[in-house]
Amino acid sequence: MSNALKAARLPRWTIRQAEKSDDSRLFVVNKCKPAGNVNLTITGSGGERDSVQVPQTYIPVDLSNHAEKVNILRNPNFRRLVSQNHLEIVEPDAAEAFLRTEGVQHEVKRVYGVHALVLQPESEVVIESDTINTGDVVTAEDRALKLGYNPFVVNMMQRINSGEENPQDLISELDSRLNELKVDEIRFMADNVSEPKIKEWASETLQLLV
Repeated sequence: MSNALKAARLPRWTIRQAEKSDDSRLFVVNKCKPAGNVNLTITGSGGERDSVQVPQTYIPVDLSNHAEKVNILRNPNFRRLVSQNHLEIVEPDAAEAFLRTEGVQHEVKRVYGVHALVLQPESEVVIESDTINTGDVVTAEDRALKLGYNPFVVNMMQRINSGEENPQDLISELDSRLNELKVDEIRFMADNVSEPKIKEWASETLQLLV
């Protein structure tokens, strides 16, 4: 089972449950569609303002590292985002245990180390065919675009097939964007990339989704 799917099965809390708990931690998962970072300004008890960001990732993030839990829970924008299922509160002990598992460390480092780079909007995808003077032949990436697949899928296929990036880094990124991907897109990717680890990830993910 992929780490993203494991994260999706972590127990969730309502705002009321979080308010009643004496635990000072507040773990939250970003479920926004379209995907993107969530930025909040939290007003403290003394009138000070703290900036809180919930990055785009499948792992739960402890917002209490940036502002007091009680102040975050009182924030009307935070409450609205939770009520609309853009943010989900995760039970603290389950969230922390999940973050300590070995397979998740890659994503933890990605989010807290280089997420400013990998979470920016996708740049325009430029397709370069490896065929010359074969007007009837198109690449898999061309077909994906014509099928209207997510540009992220096309960009990811190019990066996978280039062989220049660590497959585990790519899998972590795929996991972080799993809620954006359709079953057909994952299946198409599995059929049209050469990296065995990506094929294995796609196969395991499809078995759980279909």
